[in-house]
Amino acid sequence: MKIKLYFIVNLQRLLPKHLLSKLTAIVAESQRVWLKNFLIRGFIKIYKINMSEVENPDINCYSSFNEFFTRRLSAGAREYDENDLSISSPVDGSISQIGQIHKNEILQAKGRNYTVEDLVGCEDIAQTFHMGKFATIYLSPSNYHRVHAPCDCKLIKTCYFSGDIYSVNIETCQTIPNLFTRNERLVCYFRSPNFGDFCLIFVGALLVRGIETVWKESAHMEQRLPQYNSFEEENLLFKKGEELGCFKYGSTVILLFVPKFQWLKNLTSGADLRVGERLALRSE
Repeated sequence: MKIKLYFIVNLQRLLPKHLLSKLTAIVAESQRVWLKNFLIRGFIKIYKINMSEVENPDINCYSSFNEFFTRRLSAGAREYDENDLSISSPVDGSISQIGQIHKNEILQAKGRNYTVEDLVGCEDIAQTFHMGKFATIYLSPSNYHRVHAPCDCKLIKTCYFSGDIYSVNIETCQTIPNLFTRNERLVCYFRSPNFGDFCLIFVGALLVRGIETVWKESAHMEQRLPQYNSFEEENLLFKKGEELGCFKYGSTVILLFVPKFQWLKNLTSGADLRVGERLALRSE
């Protein structure tokens, strides 16, 4: 097993990952009807996509594979926790790690930690979360890939970092040190009336072409330098459950909160989540 892991991870080190992602994007964005329909049908079959919960189940209505991949769900496909004092899951996915931030360090996998500063890339922001809570949620290719607000909030600023694009599956998390601080990511800094300041981080991965947001900020790998944007004056307000953005392929979302609550006890590594599902409840 260790030999297999070593082979998989070192193969990723050798692969031209950015080139592969660019080539994948060309195919995924193709509007050739026969090609995009072939890809969509194959994807539905391989990943057993539940088309009954898709807003538009007719594959002919999608202009490309990527448009299908970032498909919206039909009304009522997910139940949202309406309690204003609760935090809900921003995505469909599974918990990679969840818990307390200890002395500025976040658990990546057993025996592997990384720092808040390295993740958010800003010391001032990082200090807010030194003794906070974190949750790392992995999105597999089969998951719904739109990201939603975990609570009522206002967007304050964003920080985009290019970086690498390793896979973020369990095997790679166990093997590559500082994986989430090495990969492409978009750090979104919010302020919530009920939970104070928090971060939601979009982490890119192998074959992910881009991270897109509803406030029209697109993060692409061509931007090699960090990109900092302030939105405090723009009054970008989101209600719990409102869409924030989407991924173009399987990846990870990381939440950072200040310590005003406890994660629900049944939330452990490997647990499956659905958008809108309760993650925590703050006592009044």
